[in-house]
Amino acid sequence: MCKDYASHGYIVFAINHCDNSSCFFLDKNARPYYYDNKHKKYHLETRSAQLKIRVMEMKALIEEITDNLTILPKLGFGKIKITSDKVVVAGHSFGAITALKTSLIDGRIKAGLIFDPWLYVSSEIIDEGSFVMERPFITTLTEHFVDTTEGFDLNKSLEKLHASVKKGLHHEQVNLKTAYHTDQTDWSTLSPLEL
Repeated sequence: MCKDYASHGYIVFAINHCDNSSCFFLDKNARPYYYDNKHKKYHLETRSAQLKIRVMEMKALIEEITDNLTILPKLGFGKIKITSDKVVVAGHSFGAITALKTSLIDGRIKAGLIFDPWLYVSSEIIDEGSFVMERPFITTLTEHFVDTTEGFDLNKSLEKLHASVKKGLHHEQVNLKTAYHTDQTDWSTLSPLEL
């Protein structure tokens, strides 16, 4: 996806989150970390803590992007001005709720592209109505994305999420028939063809 957006002229940044939920990352001491799945997806306390880290990382990246003096030398673009008034966030699954939560607290974000959002982590505040979206967003949901977390109803949370949008803002949901959760990732191109 990132390459496709870049081919349309966007400057794209992809975060490898350091919250112990990514497959692999280098910690602050440059030591490799591999995902070990010791925390189950439904462990709300752990996942909520990870979400806070992810949102902080997103805000830090947006800070750096909007500071042209810091980011331009790193990118090697020379003397150009990055238009930082058109910041769009996107995410898939846990990344989708990360993008949504970041857009709640950072006014520099103008829109969101949300792919198969794993809303479980924020379902309580979505369901009670205190999760109010103030940015336009599009949700893309695959037909076979099923969240098996006990007691969690993804469709109910999606309805509440879309109902929480500030009046007059664009929001829509696109459903991809016959598609699976991994179809919106690089997994289909990285996995062996024998699978």
